[in-house]
Amino acid sequence: DNGVVHDLGDSQLKDINNSGQIVGYKSAHPYTWENFVPKKLPIIAGRSGGMANAINAHGDIVGRIYEEEPELDHRLFEEYQYEVLTAAYASQATLWRNGDFIVLSNLFADEGYILSDAYAINDRGEILVRGTDKNKKDFHIYRIQLPENIPPQLHFTEMVLDVDTEDGDNIDASNTFLIEWQDADPDDNARISLYYNRHV
Repeated sequence: DNGVVHDLGDSQLKDINNSGQIVGYKSAHPYTWENFVPKKLPIIAGRSGGMANAINAHGDIVGRIYEEEPELDHRLFEEYQYEVLTAAYASQATLWRNGDFIVLSNLFADEGYILSDAYAINDRGEILVRGTDKNKKDFHIYRIQLPENIPPQLHFTEMVLDVDTEDGDNIDASNTFLIEWQDADPDDNARISLYYNRHV
């Protein structure tokens, strides 16, 4: 038996589980490969890309989504805090599960954590992440355990639109938002109410 070789192209591959599922990235976008067929993973609307770093036996994938450069006010932070926050917000540690994604910082926002990358995940759902805590002094590696019930995620993305009508009128639609609902919890018991209040 001389073994078998499968050519997966010039993609950057990061991990493989016992089912043969592969994760990585190509063209600055996170991908998974099943039966050697690439499939692009979803990311936050309007973001430039990301990478998938690891996958466990259940098919849970962790990595990061690239963020937009934050616009922070220097006056609100010490210089070291400003530098750490700018770097921390450059990407978002992410979990992909059942076709959806979860920004991990959202699960621990009450504790003040900003998680910028996820490196590994085991079959118990423990994840190794890089981030900073509420003091914003420096980066640490944390081991996090996902909560038993993961709340649904709402992603709001402002759509910057500047369009011309057939009559030649210009419409500024910069106050248009895309709202994305992400529910990665398998129990299907989530409910949501949206209230819209526009201030002119």
